[in-house]
Amino acid sequence: MKPIFYILSAILLVNCSRGTTPQLSPEAKQLAAPVALEEGKAAFIGQVVFQGTPPSPTPLQVASFPECSMAHPKGILSEDVLVKDDKVENVFVYVKEGLSGPFPVPQEPIVLDQKGCIYKPHVFGIQVGQTLTILNSDPMIHNIHSVIAEETLFNVAMPVQGQKLTQTFSKPQVMVTLKCDIHGWMRAYAGVLPHPFYGVTDEKGNFEIRNIPPGQYTIAAWHERFGEQLVKYVTLKPSEIKFVQITFSSIP
Repeated sequence: MKPIFYILSAILLVNCSRGTTPQLSPEAKQLAAPVALEEGKAAFIGQVVFQGTPPSPTPLQVASFPECSMAHPKGILSEDVLVKDDKVENVFVYVKEGLSGPFPVPQEPIVLDQKGCIYKPHVFGIQVGQTLTILNSDPMIHNIHSVIAEETLFNVAMPVQGQKLTQTFSKPQVMVTLKCDIHGWMRAYAGVLPHPFYGVTDEKGNFEIRNIPPGQYTIAAWHERFGEQLVKYVTLKPSEIKFVQITFSSIP
């Protein structure tokens, strides 16, 4: 179906912290550019910001692994808190309640790479039953260990550079942790959903969830250090694009 372009039709500011609501930044206003939608569908676009002074990224201790330290001569910083100009990266934003499925499983796989002793991407979404393709681009052994709390979903060694394997998830879970037991700092997080309506914030804190059926929804925003915030009872009309701004202010 050929996309139809609509412009921003509503703005919703959601402050999930104490204090005053931040003003929209120039970057946030730029999100009001035309968005392609399927006919009759709607969208959320938005931004996640941090109010106050966020913690700084911490250097990762990789000196005991020469192959890893050689890949990062200037050092590696943790990715658990990435905040620049008050904009929060790596927030998983998704529709938590209000959808009626089922939804077809995308045929295109999600790709997770192990490169320079870091998982890329750090945070991602995937639908139940969708293929996860895992690559090892490093000239060293990694293992990909997927866990929910203390339950192991899979744990596979990948000793060969260029090695590829595929996995799927059988049930929804926000979030699934993927880790390397050999290089303990390596972490990635997968939001496994029964639908495709999610987004992950970029370095400007921006996200987009498009082609949602009209309805009333609860939106959730998950961050590995800041926790989860809920935005309840948000109504989308056909062909509507609604802006949502979410603010974190502290670490639980």
